[in-house]
This record gives sequence, C-alpha cells and structure tokens, in this order.
Amino acid sequence: MRVLRAFQAAGLEYVLIGAGAMAFHGVVRATEDLDLFIRATPENVERLRAALRAVYQDDPNINEISSEDLLGDYPAVRYCPPTGDLYFDVRTRLGEVANFETTEAETKEVDGIQIKVATPSALLQIEEGHCSVAGSDGRRGAARTVQLKGRELMPVEKFRSIEDMNKAPVRESQEPPFERFLRLCARYWAIAPKRYPRGVFKFRTIEEAQKAREKHVS
Repeated sequence: MRVLRAFQAAGLEYVLIGAGAMAFHGVVRATEDLDLFIRATPENVERLRAALRAVYQDDPNINEISSEDLLGDYPAVRYCPPTGDLYFDVRTRLGEVANFETTEAETKEVDGIQIKVATPSALLQIEEGHCSVAGSDGRRGAARTVQLKGRELMPVEKFRSIEDMNKAPVRESQEPPFERFLRLCARYWAIAPKRYPRGVFKFRTIEEAQKAREKHVS
C-alpha cells in the first residue's frame, strides 16, 4: 500500500495486472510479486523511479530502471527492493498481446488511494494471450539474469520477453513456508472485498462448494 500510495503521489500511469489485480476483485492468492503495465514514455518511467525512491530510501539500484530499456529491447524489468518481502514485475508490453493502452481497467479505492486495476475480462485476455505467444520470441536467452552466490540475485533484472522473465529464478526466503503463505495471504486479503457470507455451509461435493464460491465472488 505504501508503494501504491507513492504511485498516486508521483502521478504514475499504470495498471495492475496478475494476482495483485485479482485480489482487488476478491480472489486472494499468496503471490510474492506485484505485476503492472506502465505507459511507455520516458516521463512515466521517471515517475516510476521517483515513486520507488520515495518508498525505498533512494535505493541506488532504482537507477538501473531506465526508459532506454523499458522502451527498447527490455520491456520487462524485475525490481527486488531492499526489504526483500516482495518484488515488482514492471512491463511496458506483453509482445503484441497487451500493453498499458490496450488493457481495460477500472479504478478501485482503498484507504483513500485511487488504484487502477485491470478488469477481470482484461486479466483473462492477458492470460490467454500470454499462453498463445509462449515460445514465440526468437530472442530467448538474452535476458540479463545474473545469479550470485547460489540464489542471491541482482536487485534489478531486465528481460527481452515475458517468457524469459517467467523462467528466471526468484529469491528464496528464509521464512518458514507456511508462515510466509499466511503473511502473503494476509497482505492481499487486506485489499480484497469482503464478499463471502458468514456462517456454516455444507456441501455433498467439491463441485457444489466451488459453484457456491463462484456465486458469492462474482
């Protein structure tokens, strides 16, 4: 929420996608990253840097996030802040499938923050498009993914394609897995609409339970 507040203060033009956006629609996943499209202009990339500097005490690694990369050969950048509790996957485009301008979005408000979030239909379109282009980028293997001392990664990594980004290793946490799962669920549950009914419900099959869940989430 500190980062989203900083995005608003900096005037960043962005739209949340992925599991972060799903949480705003009431579907909670224990994801460890925040995915977003940003408008592909030099001015907007500078707004992104300004917002991240405001939250992460002018982390010098933020300077490696450049408009030359995001508007050029590296449309996907992963930033791991010093806190190490989450990372950001920033994109200007997903091949020819989607970008900031083509992603349908709606505005959500949480704690006075206006947050631009991809609609459920846009999230589905992005996922389907991602699957359809998987493996089609001939420049695979040129990602700037550097691994140091086992699984210690660089704070900023740059990728030529979403496929390269998805294949890259991520930081391993020293936190016990179940405790980390609970913490991550709590983070996204804090922004998810509380639409679930209260009480005790009984179902004869998993299918009945799933249908009931979909009815109350939609």
